[in-house]
Amino acid sequence: MKKTVVIALIAGLAIPFVGLASQTSAQVTPDVPSQNALNHTLKGTYAYLSDANDDGFEPSVGTFIFDGAIEQRWLPLKAISPNLVRAVIAAEDGKFCSHHGFDLEAIDKAIERNAVSNRLRGASSISQQTAKNLFLGPDRTWLRKGMEAYLTVLIETFWPKRRIMETYLNIAEWGPRRFGAEAAARANFRKPASQLSPLEAARLATILPSPLNYRADVPGPFVARQSQIILARMAEVRRDRLDACVYP
Repeated sequence: MKKTVVIALIAGLAIPFVGLASQTSAQVTPDVPSQNALNHTLKGTYAYLSDANDDGFEPSVGTFIFDGAIEQRWLPLKAISPNLVRAVIAAEDGKFCSHHGFDLEAIDKAIERNAVSNRLRGASSISQQTAKNLFLGPDRTWLRKGMEAYLTVLIETFWPKRRIMETYLNIAEWGPRRFGAEAAARANFRKPASQLSPLEAARLATILPSPLNYRADVPGPFVARQSQIILARMAEVRRDRLDACVYP
């Protein structure tokens, strides 16, 4: 019964935007966004995406509209450690490979928890987070949630799971003006994202929900404890092939 209500809620949020599908779906392709496109939209701040030089990562140069330049460099999925992929699946969305954009069981549990707790907890899947981070702002309104649901359906329809994961890892916020796995790996561990160890990946996944309040390089008690839990879950992700849609 509760799952039926959840499904109806998601459908109800998305329906007002279905009329836009004929205009929008034609523009959604499985291709990775070009650097030129990304240069003009990353958290509302203009940024140039830089390449690594012989000495390592070169930070991006932005317009300093807010607090300074944005650090971000787009990587193909093959250049990101599988440890980080398994870490975010373990931490954020254990059913990433089996659902079609919405983890209804997680949403159901979040509704139950929020009904008896003053601290609201979300249950957004990696696909939902990708839709929000790529196309929408951080505001929590019914309009934004409706657009998020609609865009989640679109990207799940037109993008393969590998494409969704690659986009997610390249645009996720991992610190002040720091976006993407490469910037996170360089800033926290002085190494490229391709070389992240299981523990380093677990720490980065731990701080994802609140990257401005926690640090992966110098973990406090919470990050140290939670990263060990995620590390154990990563072993389960690999053992049970919960990453099969990313690594067939």
